[in-house]
Amino acid sequence: MPGGPRVGRLDPGRPTAEMFRTQEVAMDVEIGDGAGMIWQYLHEHGPTTLGRPRQGTKLSDQLLLMGVGWLARRARCRLSSRVAR
Repeated sequence: MPGGPRVGRLDPGRPTAEMFRTQEVAMDVEIGDGAGMIWQYLHEHGPTTLGRPRQGTKLSDQLLLMGVGWLARRARCRLSSRVAR
């Protein structure tokens, strides 16, 4: 019916709410997996600087920081601002 609402058509160029939910879940899984890798590294090596788990886990800087934040928020690790001498 010309001039009426276009029901059932999706514009492939516009993101949908479902697309955002799917991306959010995928990101949560990726961050959670990264946090698990960091947790395992810390369990095996003990307290360390941020650079060592990045090298040991091969995580990107962004994912490393998000994973550390994930662990810190859940009180699974503590961050210290001690300066190395």
